[in-house]
Amino acid sequence: MQWPDGGDQAQSWLAQAGALLGVGGLGAILLKVVERVFARADRADDIAAGLRGEMVRRIETLERQYTELEKRERETFRRAVRLESENVQLRRRWHDLMNWMQAQPGLPTPPQWLYERIQGPTEGQAQPASPEGEAPS
Repeated sequence: MQWPDGGDQAQSWLAQAGALLGVGGLGAILLKVVERVFARADRADDIAAGLRGEMVRRIETLERQYTELEKRERETFRRAVRLESENVQLRRRWHDLMNWMQAQPGLPTPPQWLYERIQGPTEGQAQPASPEGEAPS
């Protein structure tokens, strides 16, 4: 498009804008643009700092929970070891009692179901003696 005086409309707008703004106006616009760019960067840094803080808080919470779980796991393991030791001792005493009862001539013969194996993790650590004349099951 052209102006009625024959000049190009696009060039005329640019010329008018340049004349209005001048060097000082253009400097002010550039200053505002730079301020906005740095303001965006500052906001991004603030957001990143907030996210880092949240991540640190979550990691600390997870570390506390992990420590608590580790304590509970250790205590559970200690209990399991104590229970297994107690189980072995009880099995041995039971089998010793059964063997003693078989050796006593005046006692009645214990029922066969007393000799049935009870399966468990300590089964092989305390073997019963089988009743006379029978193979172990």
